[in-house]
Amino acid sequence: MEYRAVSVLDQEFFKGHVQKIHKLAESADPFIKKRLLQLAKKYEERNSEPSRASVDLRGLEVKMTAER
Repeated sequence: MEYRAVSVLDQEFFKGHVQKIHKLAESADPFIKKRLLQLAKKYEERNSEPSRASVDLRGLEVKMTAER
C-alpha cells in the first residue's frame, strides 16, 4: 500500500480546486462537464487519503500498546 503525504495546506488546496472545478462544470457542455467531474473526483479521492504522518502515528500507538 502506498501512502502519500497530504498536509493541511494540500487538503485546503484540493478542496478549493474541487469547488472551482464544480463551478466550471455547471456551465460546460456535457462532454467537458463529464471530464471536469472526473477530475474533481480524483482530487477528492486524493484529499481523503490518510497522510503518511497519521499512518506512522497509528503504527507507533499500536507498537507502544503492544510493549506494555
